[in-house]
This record gives sequence, structure tokens and C-alpha cells, in this order.
Amino acid sequence: MSIERCFLCGRKCARGENHLWDGKYIKSYEMFVCDTCYDFNEDGWNPRYDSKIIEHLEENDIDEPERNENGWLPREF
Repeated sequence: MSIERCFLCGRKCARGENHLWDGKYIKSYEMFVCDTCYDFNEDGWNPRYDSKIIEHLEENDIDEPERNENGWLPREF
């Protein structure tokens, strides 16, 4: 079993049997988030995460995606 931390909340998430995670790796953002953070941000990443996500994108040379109709960063792009 391996452990990952949610990029947004820091919660520890485990990968168990059959490679099932308590979270999701979002390839476009190159970040892992727990199921709770993923599920509760269905309409896009809450603006309270903007600075953390944008800093991560800049550090990893990932272009910032277009914001959705709410003006929020999309959950995936």
C-alpha cells in the first residue's frame, strides 16, 4: 500500500488492493486530491485554492486553464 497526500487539504490517502485510491490524480494539473476535495469542487476549484493551484501550475510550467462560467479554475482540463 502506498500513501499520497491531498494537494488541497493535506489528508492522507491510501492506495489499497486492486489499485483503488481514496482520491484522484488529475493529470492536467499534475496533482493528487482526495475524494472529498474532488467531489466537493464539482463546479470547479473553489477560489480559496486559486493561489495554491496557480503557484503549483507556475512551478510545474503548466499553462493556466481557461476559467469556467463561474470564473473558477475547472476541476479538470
